[in-house]
Amino acid sequence: MPDTPASTDELGFDRFAVPLARTIAATDRSTTPWTIGVYGEWGSGKTTFLRLVEKALLPSGVRPIWFNAWKYARDDNLWAALIEKIVVEARRSVPWYRVPDVRLRIWLRSIDFGAGFFELFRKLLAIGFKIAMLSALILMALSLVPVAGNPIAGWLVGSPLLAEPWIRVLIGVVAAFGTKPEALLKLFDVKLGADLGAFRRRRAHRSQTALLDDFTAEFQGVLKVVYRKKPLVVIIDDLDRCLPEQTLQIIETVKLFLDEPGCVFLLAVDREVIEHAIRVKYKDLPSVGELGETFFEKIVQLPYSLPSPAEGLVESYIRTISSDPDVLACLPILRGTTPYNPRRIKRSVQAFTLLKELSADLEPVPSVLAKLVVIQAQFRQVYRAAVNDHSLLARLEQAYRAPDDDADAVLKAQVERFSELYPGLGALFCLGNDYVDTFSSVSVEAYLLIVDTVAVAEEPAPEPSQRSARRLIVVSCLRQDQDWAGRIQQLLRGAGEQVVIALVEDGHPLDDGFVIGVWTWASTGSDEAERRWAAAVANGIPFLAVRVENALGSRFLNGQESLNLVSMDDDEFATTVLARFGYSFPRTWATDDPRPSYRPQANNLPRLPDDLVRRDDLVRRDDRPDVSPRAPITVLVGPPGSGKTMQALRYARDRRSGFSVVWLIRAETYHDDMDSLARSLSVGITALSDRLDSAGRVLLIYDGFDNVHLAAELPRLSAGLIMVTTHNRDWAEHGEVVEVDPFTRSQSVRYLDRSDADSLAEQLGDLPLALACAKRQLLEHGMSVQEYLRMLDENGTSFVTAGALSLSGALTSAIRQVDDEPRALLIALCLLGQSTLPHELRSDHAVAALIRASLVDFAPGGLVVNAVVRRFAAEQQIDWRVLEHIHLHVDALIRHVAPVQAVELLRKLASAWSSAGDADRAQDYLVRARSLDSSGG
Repeated sequence: MPDTPASTDELGFDRFAVPLARTIAATDRSTTPWTIGVYGEWGSGKTTFLRLVEKALLPSGVRPIWFNAWKYARDDNLWAALIEKIVVEARRSVPWYRVPDVRLRIWLRSIDFGAGFFELFRKLLAIGFKIAMLSALILMALSLVPVAGNPIAGWLVGSPLLAEPWIRVLIGVVAAFGTKPEALLKLFDVKLGADLGAFRRRRAHRSQTALLDDFTAEFQGVLKVVYRKKPLVVIIDDLDRCLPEQTLQIIETVKLFLDEPGCVFLLAVDREVIEHAIRVKYKDLPSVGELGETFFEKIVQLPYSLPSPAEGLVESYIRTISSDPDVLACLPILRGTTPYNPRRIKRSVQAFTLLKELSADLEPVPSVLAKLVVIQAQFRQVYRAAVNDHSLLARLEQAYRAPDDDADAVLKAQVERFSELYPGLGALFCLGNDYVDTFSSVSVEAYLLIVDTVAVAEEPAPEPSQRSARRLIVVSCLRQDQDWAGRIQQLLRGAGEQVVIALVEDGHPLDDGFVIGVWTWASTGSDEAERRWAAAVANGIPFLAVRVENALGSRFLNGQESLNLVSMDDDEFATTVLARFGYSFPRTWATDDPRPSYRPQANNLPRLPDDLVRRDDLVRRDDRPDVSPRAPITVLVGPPGSGKTMQALRYARDRRSGFSVVWLIRAETYHDDMDSLARSLSVGITALSDRLDSAGRVLLIYDGFDNVHLAAELPRLSAGLIMVTTHNRDWAEHGEVVEVDPFTRSQSVRYLDRSDADSLAEQLGDLPLALACAKRQLLEHGMSVQEYLRMLDENGTSFVTAGALSLSGALTSAIRQVDDEPRALLIALCLLGQSTLPHELRSDHAVAALIRASLVDFAPGGLVVNAVVRRFAAEQQIDWRVLEHIHLHVDALIRHVAPVQAVELLRKLASAWSSAGDADRAQDYLVRARSLDSSGG
């Protein structure tokens, strides 16, 4: 059964689609533009409904244009794809016999006769002016020829204004410049150093306005010619499959570009998805919730919520997609609960049919298997709980079929919670009365193993705002037991855990973290304490009962994990509590330093070089337990090769005794390193996040993570520290930034430990990676610094390598992170031989990209490019794409450098253009170079 829209109406949508189609077809242009929002959740049949609307529109001569947003989701400019689709399809919708007439009308509308004649008159006027100036120039020149009886001179002498030769010379000069006025402006530019173009009004915004005006004019022309009598109907489908920003981009395009008379838009959306997209985009606004609710009121004129199919129609629908007798027998189960979702029903039927075949040897009870399939598809939290507790489904079934007031507290809490989440769950469990039609009559574990082979539709994950911001240890107790709770809190806080005390009397829900219940005589006799603790267990919250008094336990407490601390002295008490959470308690624990120390359970730190230059000023974190809502993130940012990794490893080495887990995760081996970490903690990769959350203080080093989108994959730790090394400054949004700059010159000299180290450090830009390679090469080959620099000049930066260390590799990786235009600007800057970039270029988006990638840096004189980065960039091959981007910045660059450097740059670019096969562009650059050279700047 393919997951495609139905071609026939099996769900009773026609009774809604036909009236809507009639209303659209009869729409008058004066009442448009009109936007109709067809709302429904994923799989509710929106596309099928719109196909029926289209079918009903065709007899009236209206042929809708379909735009599947998901199909174009990979396009950067989704709005452009929508506009192009509408314009192209609108022209194709014309009957063949009207094509010539329509094309002629559209062409005539596209012509602006007024502008054309004005431009022609302006050109003719300019030509006439130049001819007049040229004639005056020739006339004045001939009048000055020293020939006896010069008739022109004699004729001009008769005029009192032109009798004097110097007046005729002046008129000739003015006429000469009049034939080419830009020569006069160029003279001022070159001689005076004045940019007269600055007097010109800035019109950068007009290009964008002109683009919008041109499209609007063309679109209006198409509407008036092609859709004179009937509206243009555009159906936009699959919006809720796109990313939030793409979804809003399409809706805003409809309002901005296409809001024209004669248009009717039908948007098929899940309203909750769109409101979520609005909340994501405008998350910083205080009233973002209200914004999401009012957004559609401004865009959509007719909101249309797709009704849920009737029960009888759903069962008829199932009969059309399967004739299997077991499917038909399980119709009341497989249809699920209201609101009925056709796609989910279809997938459940498919899964049931397949699983029945896969489990033929087991001879499954069809109704039980069908219930489990529906629970997996529609009641995901119940299914997850059943996977962890195989007896749960039988107990829930019994609780719904025959409620018992004496049931244990945890089951009561689970029934209450699941009933609140899923009102239809009880009805599902109560279907069927036969004793074999129950979960207690089958091996639920065997059924779960079968059902797990087929993944049905996932329940949507809760939004970030609904999820816990952090993982806590919550010590729950009665008010009179606060002293015991405070003692446990002090111990675990000293180990770096985030611990709070929640009093039962305050009524705060225990819906997050790890709950510790203080088991005393008072709490054993408290129904409220037991009810709250049972509700936490029912919600899947880890629970530990800490018994501190020799009190009898209730049925609930006796069934939970517990820790017996009765009659223990202080050391035994502390040792037992800390050991439960993975910490050791040293007997020499100083009273003024209550932090336990321990050997990490997992540690993959490599050996560090013995001659590593210490830079302790870079990362100075307080060693007290973190009090932030989650483990903090420290981001080490700096240019490639600045030593970020070494400093992160040094920090981890020096402080590893304060962490239970210390792990290095490299970007290039990310998945392998995560798998290794999971194995070292004896868990699967899917359980790694929870294991880290409960492992105490954890230090994770994410090395070389330049893709800032990976921030979403960082684990949420209760205690510890996450360090990220990167040259992408966008990571600043996710943590505290520590700048890792190249060595100071004194650090470089001390590291190289040579008397002639200064010149080598200067050539290598004091980059620690480059210096490490050079130091090893100097020692291995026994060469002098002068010999090394000569080899560097001959072979370029590719020569700076040693073992796995490679300077060119690090620089190549960094430069690849930026687009062609910033890369081209960097190359042009390096061809100039300048170390600084003019302040005037700071606002350029290409410069911003270079700063973001740590390839250039701020300095008092401008923007600095490291010496070795300059060398490497100048070595890069210049192809025509790079040249085109360099061309955009040439004028700005040569205005702010010495004439000699500007001339040299222009000549290099001329040579590059010639090599690229563009002789005309090469000649232009040579002419500019000669002109600049001859003018002397």
